[in-house]
Amino acid sequence: MLLAIALMTGCGGSGSSGPDSPGSCTSDGDCSAPTAACDIPSGTCVQCTDINVMACGGATPECAPDHTCEKSCSADSDCASGACLGDGSCADPNAVLWVTRDVAVGTCTLTDKCTLAVALTLVSATKNVIHLDPLGYHFAAGFTLTGHFTMTGAGDGVNVASIAVDAGNVFTIPSQNAVTIDFLQFGGTAAMQPDEGVECTNGTFFARKIGIAFTSGIAINTSGCGFRLERSIIHDAGLGAIEIGGGAVSTLFDNMIFRNGNATTAGFGGVFFTGSVDPATRFEFNTIVDNVAGPVALATGGVSCDKPFAGANNIIARNAIGTSTTVANAQTLGECTYPTSIVQNDITGLAFASPDAAPFSYKLTAGSTAIDMATTASTVDVDFEGDSRPQGAQNDIGADELKL
Repeated sequence: MLLAIALMTGCGGSGSSGPDSPGSCTSDGDCSAPTAACDIPSGTCVQCTDINVMACGGATPECAPDHTCEKSCSADSDCASGACLGDGSCADPNAVLWVTRDVAVGTCTLTDKCTLAVALTLVSATKNVIHLDPLGYHFAAGFTLTGHFTMTGAGDGVNVASIAVDAGNVFTIPSQNAVTIDFLQFGGTAAMQPDEGVECTNGTFFARKIGIAFTSGIAINTSGCGFRLERSIIHDAGLGAIEIGGGAVSTLFDNMIFRNGNATTAGFGGVFFTGSVDPATRFEFNTIVDNVAGPVALATGGVSCDKPFAGANNIIARNAIGTSTTVANAQTLGECTYPTSIVQNDITGLAFASPDAAPFSYKLTAGSTAIDMATTASTVDVDFEGDSRPQGAQNDIGADELKL
């Protein structure tokens, strides 16, 4: 949340007014529709502010940097700035560093785009959004991310930027740095796989609508790192999808986590909460299926927790240790509980779209036992595709809400 606030501040007012000027204000009470919010620094009545974002609604629910209400974005074309962020807001065009492929250096402006390496050196308090053109990028080694910024690879809502790295970690976030990644696919290829997708230590890592695939190690490895992952897909991580340690607050919801780990050496397949877990941690509406751990001590194919907390409304199914889905700990291990979740050693009744053949899909189809069964209260109101919850009488269990 601190990162999001940092990104939104720095939005200037839409003009200054003296105390006797028309529309001048010192609080929201001095303003009325259609400019019902007071931009206190400028003393101007505007449509919305960073503090009063709820002044927007209907077809224009987002507060833009110029304090006008705009529609929520799902693609760059939805934004005047040409840069859509994962929270549905449009980036301030003055804050964007523009990145593309097949350039030598560049100055990171819209008319002179630059390389990712150059953009990372230019991150500042005022230049805190890196936008990658929705192309495929290939690098021999990954990047260390320093500063407080957002990186987005949004395109037309279907095509997004993708990064393939040959070796090392794709992204490393050191202590005291805070990074948000939106609309970006990254990892390796079946033939050439980096170690980890993201390694974060005592920093902050938020991710929205990302995909991580084909890492030889863990896809996301955090330690003491404030961590939030939503509406994302992780698959084919050789040593497991997500390891969370160090006691910081973590929030994971609406994620598809499948086909991670390996049957010989992986200590876990899906998600491993290791050590202390902050009581504010949330783990809701995730689909964790077909992950596998090796037959090693304290292994689990699905979800493992060293400390107790409740993870509601999840599907945890057909995970394995070695080749067995029925052996003890194949689905869960440790002290977590899973209110109104489906935890089973097969996928009987779940009616996934394509669980056994590529392209794999764990979306629900009609007749699934997960439909309308997520009765544990939650504030999550969308699914991994952004469809609203619920579509029926109750929310559906897992990352997907069936939309007929």
